[in-house]
Amino acid sequence: MLIILRILITGTLIYVFDQMRTQGLGTNISGDLTQAFYMGIVLVLAIMMAAVWAPYLGERIADPITGEFTSASYSGYSRNLPRLIRWFEARRWRRLTLICCIFEGLDNPDFPMPFTTGLRHTIKGSWWEKVFALEVFRFDNAQNCLEAADILKERHNYIVEEHTRPSISVALKKRDRVAEPPRKPKTLPKAPPPPRPKRNQRIRLFLDDTVKSKAKPQQSSSAPFEKNLESPSPVR
Repeated sequence: MLIILRILITGTLIYVFDQMRTQGLGTNISGDLTQAFYMGIVLVLAIMMAAVWAPYLGERIADPITGEFTSASYSGYSRNLPRLIRWFEARRWRRLTLICCIFEGLDNPDFPMPFTTGLRHTIKGSWWEKVFALEVFRFDNAQNCLEAADILKERHNYIVEEHTRPSISVALKKRDRVAEPPRKPKTLPKAPPPPRPKRNQRIRLFLDDTVKSKAKPQQSSSAPFEKNLESPSPVR
């Protein structure tokens, strides 16, 4: 109904603008209030047009930012059919729950509750399970979308890879990514032995006999003390 009102109001506004242009070209009489009359109609139509188009445009602008918080979560609403679904589900009447979910999904296709509930109560591998899984995959709840993708892939051979929400598409690709097997360690060639360090010819650890004979003996000042330490008599 809202779509029909948008089309009618937009078309009427365009028609009024066309009449204003036609009347304005052929009017040369001072004091003619035709244009003022058309301006009043345009004002009323503009208010009506803003009322019918504002929800749609606002949703398109804000959905990339707030969609993860609004569309992905369950929003309860007080109606008789959802109450019946919860009542039948609490008593484990699967067939009646599924029938109510079908009618509720046809009546309110923008709410995820009837599709997620109906998917839990369908027969595994049935046609209704595929239909409900595809409908659940339309919404923005990442966990429900991954479960629906698993059901479609395992039981119905239907693979879904892309989603309108980029984060869910990334989760699907990350989940299906196959881990590479661990690689075998590469054997490295043995390193050659380090080169032998060259001896510094200026360093001498032992003196030859010729050098010892040339060297003059030096008396150290501690010789008397060493003699006293070696003698058994006390030092005075």
